[in-house]
Amino acid sequence: MTLGGDSTESFSNMNKEVKPPFSQSQGEPRNEFILKVRQDLETEDQSLIMELSPLYLERLENARQQGFQQGIVQGKRLMVEKMLQGKFGEVDAELFAIIDALLLIPPLEMGQLILQLSREELLARVRNEN
Repeated sequence: MTLGGDSTESFSNMNKEVKPPFSQSQGEPRNEFILKVRQDLETEDQSLIMELSPLYLERLENARQQGFQQGIVQGKRLMVEKMLQGKFGEVDAELFAIIDALLLIPPLEMGQLILQLSREELLARVRNEN
């Protein structure tokens, strides 16, 4: 097998050394390097990979789920903030302070509270529930 050779060449001789020559330039000695290709991993390495693969996949899935959950929370938070902004105009520090408490209320009930109560009533109601 040579470097730059036919890509359809058999991989059956993957454990042999390859010595691709470099061209001689301006009378310098010929440079060579040895490239050793290993087809098979050591048995211990294969065992380690087999043990770590499920752990890696589990952690990857956990990270994906955590990111998904964070996205849901951020989306709900933004929705509540926009509802408050639509109802009361500016969302000041007092309204920001109750967003987390509003997120704990079931969505239908929370929406009804925001739409039906005045600013003062909403602040009092949420503060009393906590």
